[in-house]
Amino acid sequence: MKLKELEPILHDPTPTGSRYIEMLCPVCPRGETRYSGCVIMLPIQRGLHDGACWNWNGETDFDKMTITPSIFHHCKSEAHFFVTNGEIIFA
Repeated sequence: MKLKELEPILHDPTPTGSRYIEMLCPVCPRGETRYSGCVIMLPIQRGLHDGACWNWNGETDFDKMTITPSIFHHCKSEAHFFVTNGEIIFA
């Protein structure tokens, strides 16, 4: 599965410098609209006052993006996966 299939959105840095990526869960069923399904928000760039975040290779091209470590999303499906070079790889 490709990261692009999860309809990712890379949010520009907030005024504090934080950056987030938003994507649909790769396992949960999708609803009629983006927000009627399960949505994952990951902090990938720490701002001035933020806590921990995932590592990101700095790519804005979703076909080349890598995020580490793995993502374990606590939802109905308990999705656990990696994002490596734009690919979703299930753990």
